[in-house]
Amino acid sequence: MAIFNPMKSHHINILKNPFFLFSLFLLLLNDHVLKGIFNNALTGKISDFAGLFMFPLFILAFLPKTKKYIFPLTAVLFTLWKSELSENFIQWWNSTPLFNIGRVVDYTDLLALSILPLSSYIYSNTSHTLKVSPSFIALISLFGICATSYSDYTIPLDNTYTFQKSKETLFNQINNSDSTGIFGENIIIYDSLELSKDTTFNFSFEVSDAGTCSDYLTYETNVYGDSNTATIHVIAARHGHCGGGYFDRNKEDNTITGEAIDIFNKRIANKL
Repeated sequence: MAIFNPMKSHHINILKNPFFLFSLFLLLLNDHVLKGIFNNALTGKISDFAGLFMFPLFILAFLPKTKKYIFPLTAVLFTLWKSELSENFIQWWNSTPLFNIGRVVDYTDLLALSILPLSSYIYSNTSHTLKVSPSFIALISLFGICATSYSDYTIPLDNTYTFQKSKETLFNQINNSDSTGIFGENIIIYDSLELSKDTTFNFSFEVSDAGTCSDYLTYETNVYGDSNTATIHVIAARHGHCGGGYFDRNKEDNTITGEAIDIFNKRIANKL
């Protein structure tokens, strides 16, 4: 009896289509390079468009009989994923020992659904392929699709620190920390805005641990004040890790929150 091998089916050729390969390249480049550099609304949208374009094509490579409903089903699932309705599923998944997943509820992301008709058209009307291994592309695609929903562990915080110095002085201390070395090693500052007397500005403080293979904590903050006092409002911390790291996620939430605050106190606040 013949054994069906999906890698020898002509449907698998969609994985070798140049449009599919470009969307895969764009997804990987955006998630693993551009987001780290820019991390803005545009990089979020790029992931949505590229991921939605390639996801149904990836499914059709192995399940071609789903052609009639994979595109509308993808639209429905993406809409649910981007809504509050997926929160219970995300919390359940993140309670397992597996990797964390997450998403930002932003209904403007649904604009990416407009790419699905193009994806459907490419599947039905394009036969051009490149000479690449479909098995290799399938593995990379699976990684790309899963990785785009991977989430760092977010720790909600709501702490404020008030300093008896002007907002301008505090701004300059933080903004010039690379040259002054005020925070020591393994601390990177992102997203500083130009100083304004009328607006709040923000910094992201990334505290890394060189001994634990790029474990890091990124503190999202707002900084405001006047000519006499300045305040740092710590909103949340994102914990990225590759095993081990700063926190044991099996601990109680209030314990992890306390540890995150303690690290910020020692590494950032006490040095300002």
